[in-house]
Amino acid sequence: MAEKEKLIEKSKKVISEEIMKQSGEPADEADISSSTIGQSLTIRLLSREAALLNKIECGSFGICESCDDAIDLKRLKARPVAELCIKCKEVRREK
Repeated sequence: MAEKEKLIEKSKKVISEEIMKQSGEPADEADISSSTIGQSLTIRLLSREAALLNKIECGSFGICESCDDAIDLKRLKARPVAELCIKCKEVRREK
């Protein structure tokens, strides 16, 4: 549960920092675009962390959603959000 609280605090901090950046001088289009891209990336990363944390908490992290076998550690290191083992992913690609 401590990890979840850390993630929430991190999200609040990032959002607060973005608000502070935007409350300064008027920004031109490039500044606005850069800020928007930064916010989008931050939200995406925080969402990914939240999803992984949820999987860990419910005990489904590292378990293939298709065959219920363990996902190889090498695959999880390369792609922590992997939901399928290599075998099931290859079968799905062939369809």
